[in-house]
Amino acid sequence: MQTSTLEIAEQRVILKGISWSTFEQILAELGENRATRLTYKQGCLEMVK
Repeated sequence: MQTSTLEIAEQRVILKGISWSTFEQILAELGENRATRLTYKQGCLEMVK
């Protein structure tokens, strides 16, 4: 029996110079049931899908 592994490439976007309030607005627009993971640290926003 042969098995195969499906690798899914992720898409990543990094935005710099984003304020906390802008980050909160993006979170509100995307909602809780989003497929994108967001990470924020010191003005840098990373979005991974």
